[in-house]
Amino acid sequence: MNTTSPTLPAGGRAHVLVTAALVVLFAGFALWSHQVHAQTSPATSVLEQIDLTEDAAKSALRAYMELRADYKDQAPAGSDAQTFAQALIARGALASALARHGFTDTNTWYRTLTSFIIAHSAGVDGKMAEMQKSMQQLRDTPNLPEATKEQMIAQLSALLPSEQNVEVAKSVASDPEFASIIEEIRN
Repeated sequence: MNTTSPTLPAGGRAHVLVTAALVVLFAGFALWSHQVHAQTSPATSVLEQIDLTEDAAKSALRAYMELRADYKDQAPAGSDAQTFAQALIARGALASALARHGFTDTNTWYRTLTSFIIAHSAGVDGKMAEMQKSMQQLRDTPNLPEATKEQMIAQLSALLPSEQNVEVAKSVASDPEFASIIEEIRN
C-alpha cells in the first residue's frame, strides 16, 4: 500500500490546497443556495451560470442591495444568511422585492447574481488565471487518483465564466454606482 503524499512541483501543494479550499467554499455556497432556492426551482442547478446582460446584472445588484437595506434589521439574532433568506421567502418579501427589479422568481435572480459574482471575481479580480493554473496543477499531479482529479477539475471548470460574462462584469464594475455596490457586497 502506497502511503506517500502526491508529488507536486515546488509551491504546488499550496495551490492544490487553495484549489481544494475554493471547491469546498463554493460547494458549501451551492448547498446553501440549493436549500434556499429549492422551494422555487428544485430542478435547476444552482451553479449553472447564465449569459449576463448589463441590465440584468445591474438589476440583480440593485435587488440585492434593496433586500440588504430593507431586511437586515429583521434577521433573527444570531441567524445565518440561509435562515434569513428562508424567512424572506416564507414571508413573500423576497419575491416582491425581486419583482420590482424585473425578476419573476428567486432562482433567476440568484443565478444572475451568482453569474455576475463569478465573472467579477474571475475577470475583474483576476482569479481566472489562478483557477486555470490550479486546474493544470491538478492535471499534472501524478499520484492524485484520476477520479478525484476529474471531480475537482469539473467543479472548478463550472466556476469559470464565459468571456461575455467577464465583459459584462467589467463594464458594470466600471460604473461608479455599481463599483460601490460591488464593494459593499464584498465586505
